[in-house]
Amino acid sequence: ARMVKRPTIRLKPIECSIWPGNARDYSLLDEHRLRSLIDSILAEGGNRIPAVVRRTPGAATPYELIIGTRRHWAIAWLNSNHYPDIDLVAIIEDLDDEAAFRLADIENREREDISDLERGRNYKAAVDAYYGGVQLRMAERLKISKSQLARYIALTEVPDFIISAFASPMDLHAKYAETLLPALKRPGAEEKLLAAADAIASEQSFRRSGDEQPISGSDVLARLLGALSTGVRPRRQK
Repeated sequence: ARMVKRPTIRLKPIECSIWPGNARDYSLLDEHRLRSLIDSILAEGGNRIPAVVRRTPGAATPYELIIGTRRHWAIAWLNSNHYPDIDLVAIIEDLDDEAAFRLADIENREREDISDLERGRNYKAAVDAYYGGVQLRMAERLKISKSQLARYIALTEVPDFIISAFASPMDLHAKYAETLLPALKRPGAEEKLLAAADAIASEQSFRRSGDEQPISGSDVLARLLGALSTGVRPRRQK
């Protein structure tokens, strides 16, 4: 999709609230994750690709950010760290929530640093908010397959204690839900998986403290499923 070229505005990140309908979790952004973007914006004196905002009459801030969460965070960080003159370059669009969601989804599908879990939570909220809970209607509007959409949404049903076993949400792939959710329904499985996930999470923490490579997502999945038949692998001793 290509947006029609239109005039840009310059504003401060503080003038924008973050639209909650975007897939990206703003709270997970940090300097390390955005270092290359921060350096690029600093080198160019601003963001080369405009963000997209919409007006919010009567709200605490005059604009709401629809697209450009990473650019917003990076420029806000630069403003707070010795570069107060750098502005966020944006274009203003007149969008309702459903149109804003579709526009944000188009951009986010090109991003590799959004986890399947973030996408799943975003899709789950959107299908209820904009499509009457009908996944087929949403899939048709987004031009994605119903099975792909269902896979993302199913991932949101994975319990938090299992998610905690993965070193990063980026390691938890949508396809894992097809194995984990049926496994959870086996008699006595939840208790075994809880113990296994706790042991894996502890080892992940130990590895981080020792600057070691984390357990990969595929290995976490294998160890969780293995715990159902062979018991929980003992924790690594310090």
